[in-house]
Amino acid sequence: MGFLKLAKYWAWIRRAHDLGVITGGTAKGLYIRLNRVTVGDEEPGRQVRPEAPTYMHLLILRALNEKKITLSRARELFGGDLPGIATGAE
Repeated sequence: MGFLKLAKYWAWIRRAHDLGVITGGTAKGLYIRLNRVTVGDEEPGRQVRPEAPTYMHLLILRALNEKKITLSRARELFGGDLPGIATGAE
């Protein structure tokens, strides 16, 4: 079920509650039933792939360059080998 159709049902339930046609408990039960039937694990809309943490990587490289952290600590923070960094003594 599309988001717009779902929003229309939510609006109908809300309007019925506002007019006193259904009680708050009934509205809550309808919301729960509607969500159980229609809402899946995915968010509505186009899914966006996760971003790479480039800023964090730049911070790690800067700290390494300024001798604030060791090469082994930089690898640990980076999650593996650092691209473009030769493996050498620390």
